[in-house]
Amino acid sequence: MKRILLFQLMFSAFLCNSCSKNSDGPTPPPPPPSSLKVKTITTDVTGSSFNFLTVSTLSYDSQDRIIKAQSDSGYTNFTYQNNLVKKDIYQNSQPTQHLYYYLNSMSLLDSLITYAEGIPGRFRSDYFYNSKSQLTKIVMTSENMFGNFTDSALYDYNGNGDVTTITQGDNINSYEYFDKPNFENSSFMLYPGLQASPHLLKTSSFTYMSISNVTTYAYAYDGDGRIATVTAQTTGVAYSQTHITRYTYY
Repeated sequence: MKRILLFQLMFSAFLCNSCSKNSDGPTPPPPPPSSLKVKTITTDVTGSSFNFLTVSTLSYDSQDRIIKAQSDSGYTNFTYQNNLVKKDIYQNSQPTQHLYYYLNSMSLLDSLITYAEGIPGRFRSDYFYNSKSQLTKIVMTSENMFGNFTDSALYDYNGNGDVTTITQGDNINSYEYFDKPNFENSSFMLYPGLQASPHLLKTSSFTYMSISNVTTYAYAYDGDGRIATVTAQTTGVAYSQTHITRYTYY
């Protein structure tokens, strides 16, 4: 089965010919693109009464697939079996959650099954796509001792292929974008089958009845043009939070 393409290089190399060149000699090749293979991810979340900081180091196998994300408080292991990616989360060396990502023949996420350690039942999500391979609906089923409960989320897109709204009952998430291409570094493998929007996210808005909040996004780049920092600032009624994600690369 075709391997899932979880990230791609969005890099254009330019050759400067301001110096004189030997017309009889071979044209030198362009320089290699900078690596988008993430080494560490720092997450810094600050609210009115709390601060959460964690640093995760990513490890890879010989095929450059993530096999482990290690932090001070725990770690996550990844194993790969044909169309299945298994993700096991550990906190304080004890297993807490198990996620099974099943991919379809187009290498898109077909279904996700989640088990929580010590809690009976499971949570299942099934994913549906249109003819453009865009995610249009997720059907979520919770199975536990109290019975089965089903909910769904619907996705809408603009002409650029970016998600504009996600509707789940009375919950509405709306999105706007910069006119800049999105980045897809290797951290996307932390969420197998995830589809990234073509453009960088500018704002997201969450609305539930009379409750709403807005998140704005800002980006900083390193010397090689890779995104080094993403800052998400959320404001709402009696609520604010700053979420900063920093990347280092190999």
